[in-house]
Amino acid sequence: PADDYVDGLAYVSTRTGVGKIDLARIFHALSSLLPQGQRDRLEERWANVGAEALDDLFSAIQDRKTVIVLDNLDDLQDQETGQLTGDDLLRFLTVACRYRNPPLIITTSQHPLGLPSEISVHATRIDIAEGLDLEEALQLLRNLDSDGEAGLRNLPDRELRKAVELVHGTPRGLELLAAQLSDRRTATLQRILEAKDTPEVLLGRLVSEGFHSLGSVGQDVVRLLALADTPMPIEVFPGMSEREHSESAVERTVERLVNWRIIGFDRASSTARLHPMD
Repeated sequence: PADDYVDGLAYVSTRTGVGKIDLARIFHALSSLLPQGQRDRLEERWANVGAEALDDLFSAIQDRKTVIVLDNLDDLQDQETGQLTGDDLLRFLTVACRYRNPPLIITTSQHPLGLPSEISVHATRIDIAEGLDLEEALQLLRNLDSDGEAGLRNLPDRELRKAVELVHGTPRGLELLAAQLSDRRTATLQRILEAKDTPEVLLGRLVSEGFHSLGSVGQDVVRLLALADTPMPIEVFPGMSEREHSESAVERTVERLVNWRIIGFDRASSTARLHPMD
């Protein structure tokens, strides 16, 4: 239909930028979609009354088709119950449910959100069991081996298809495959396929072997990220490891880990993180 469009998209993740999602970050992400005058008034209102400015925000965007993505909410869930652990998100969702035309809110998490009933009746759960579709996955595998180091770039589709199926098409699984083959010259895709592991076992083995193939500096960097459980500025690693490793060794290792996709890196915030699968 002619009116089927989106005129504002905001994206907030626990693994980019400041590494957290709170009410202020959501408010600023949505207000930034508005014209300068409205935005300035809303920001001033937020500075004066805080969360009470949510009503003004929703009134300002109610005639627009706005989408906000709250990504990686796993980091804000109770490990046992799946319930959101902070009050900020629940308050935002509660206010949104009161409005006639709120923004479309998309959340992502590996486990269902434990939402109170007054919010859950407004939610639609979409389970995604598989990863990328076949064509996208094949293209990603070839892109991950753009220099041919992993021996994947020129393989026929039928062989790459088996690899895609083995990791359920998950982007991280494909990254781990490419990283393993690039790092270990004696490893071949055929040998990995012949192991006949289940996808879950294979992914776990790829993560484990990737970690154990690192030197002591690389393992310490990964351990720091695992302990932190949140994105970390890359400039802090040398200082945190100075007793065991030289600053230059840590800097070179972090660069190499990013290039091998062992750790993720967000250029905008200059922070590194571990993938939740790892």
